Amino acid sequence: SHLRVAQELLFAFQISPTNFTDGQLNIPESGNGIPDILDEAAWLPKFCQTLRAELKSKGYGTGGIGLRVCGDHFGEDGDGKASWQDVSRTWIASGEDPVSTFRYAGTAAHLALFMEKLATTDREKANWRKEAIESYRWALANTKPSDQAKVVGNRLYAAAALFVLTKEPSYQLQVLKDASSINEYTVLNDEQKFGVMLYVLGADPSVADAKLMANLRGSLLYTANRNGIDSASKRALRWAGSLDMPMLVGQQCNPMCLEVPVAYKLLEKSDPAKAEQYLGIMYTTADYFLGTNSENRTWITGVGPRPITQIFHLDAWYRGSFQPGLIPYSPWRKERDSGQGPWDQFWPYSTIYPTNIASWPGNEQYFHNRNSPMGSEFTVHQNIGPAAAFYGLLIGN
Repeated sequence: SHLRVAQELLFAFQISPTNFTDGQLNIPESGNGIPDILDEAAWLPKFCQTLRAELKSKGYGTGGIGLRVCGDHFGEDGDGKASWQDVSRTWIASGEDPVSTFRYAGTAAHLALFMEKLATTDREKANWRKEAIESYRWALANTKPSDQAKVVGNRLYAAAALFVLTKEPSYQLQVLKDASSINEYTVLNDEQKFGVMLYVLGADPSVADAKLMANLRGSLLYTANRNGIDSASKRALRWAGSLDMPMLVGQQCNPMCLEVPVAYKLLEKSDPAKAEQYLGIMYTTADYFLGTNSENRTWITGVGPRPITQIFHLDAWYRGSFQPGLIPYSPWRKERDSGQGPWDQFWPYSTIYPTNIASWPGNEQYFHNRNSPMGSEFTVHQNIGPAAAFYGLLIGN
């Protein structure tokens, strides 16, 4: 699921490439002639490329990848070292599987779209087209009948990306199969969303299937209307995001509605009035998470006059300061009356007033508790990646 970071950033660049430049983010790759957002998007795919080659060379794999890497199985505790200094662990990589490999194939093809258009390569001279095609073929050949329900969403994304990249009919046939249940009144789930958005944004009209395009375009706009226009109209501060999403893993802290800017891009020229409506919702959504909320809080460390100041991040405690740009999970919906200890996000409930947390506004159910993983931890794929893409799309608008 961490490949979502690459997907979100690639879509941001696809929607508004002029917003992003080389040297913009001051990262190690800055100055290589490639927009920094693409360098960031390529970070995990580059790991996958290296992993795939290494598994094959060692005889541990036949052309696929697995995306679970762990250094904690043998009990080394690092002797009190920070993570970047703790380099002596024994690392384990999970075996190759079609779910991970399809998602990597799609991301590699998506990245190839822009690298080829820019007529450039990265420092490692990666052939992303070749990586995508080979990984896709491996995943197709290694999908068991019992795997079908598990792979369909990532296979849809991979096939759509490869069709946009190569225009080869076989990939479109796979999109047709994997999108057969989607019509113009389908609310897209997370598994379907990336493949649909890529096909609708990128497929060449001269070779795209007209009925398929109409269905996928309709489902995308229907989802954007539901999670954008409709949900924002039902919230006092007009922020977008699915009303079905519970208050957890950052629902109150960062935008989770990439379909809204995609819909904006899709209608920017054909229906400017509707596109403007989507753009307005993007602004009010960003406003909500950046300070227009009942806490008057910016849900990002180091940003604004009232930012987050405590994060569950052991390296930051070791270093003595928090990195700017981190977004926590909190607030979190009530699941029980009080916590089991100070590490628990529900621990403060025993000392609050009013005493019933259910009477508090959801947005105010946050407590600076850096010891609580569920309350104050963060992930790149659930919090930081989606937020970076969404805020980046508002640059210059």
